[in-house]
Amino acid sequence: MRSEKREKVNRVSAGVVVLFLMAAGGASPAHARKSGAGRNPRQAAQNSTDIRIDYNLARREIQTLEAVINGVINSMFSNSPFVLTQKTKGAYLKGYGFTFNFLVDIHRAVINTPFGTARVYPEMMLEEKKKRIEEIKEKLARVIFDSGNGLRQLPKDESVTIVAFLQDRSFPDEESISRTIVMRAFKKDIDELARKENRFKDLKQRIEVIEY
Repeated sequence: MRSEKREKVNRVSAGVVVLFLMAAGGASPAHARKSGAGRNPRQAAQNSTDIRIDYNLARREIQTLEAVINGVINSMFSNSPFVLTQKTKGAYLKGYGFTFNFLVDIHRAVINTPFGTARVYPEMMLEEKKKRIEEIKEKLARVIFDSGNGLRQLPKDESVTIVAFLQDRSFPDEESISRTIVMRAFKKDIDELARKENRFKDLKQRIEVIEY
């Protein structure tokens, strides 16, 4: 009889201790059940961004877009003084998205030949350079527009950013002039507007462009 009473008292005391600890932590039994306290850590981790993103597939998507950007730039300026001197490199940054960057020489005034270096003439006029830069921006916007199906690992609240470094070297003994163009579009906008030809202008308006 006494042992039964002692066991009952112990159970009540244990319950009081549990309630006290939960109250001290600001949680109620209902809240603990709702928040999933005591769940398997592996199950809780399944809701994280790291689990949702397959980094192997993300790397393939990045490599595909790298090749697309390289192909576009090379095809645009295969017969012009614009030269892709640093091929596109991409990376994924959690919370931000896919980022790509490349380097282009606006005017390569000196080329290497079997007989040494030689200067290229004529010098590209300023208006021609501006025209080519606008063409780069237009083509990159099109790349973003067409990239929707290939960005399955990119969360909707993250973005695609392309950074174009433009280097203007007139001659070796003159000061180099460089320019940076940053173009950024969110995945949710790409999903909403891409693959619909009549929405290209709408997406262009949503692309953030910074030049400096």
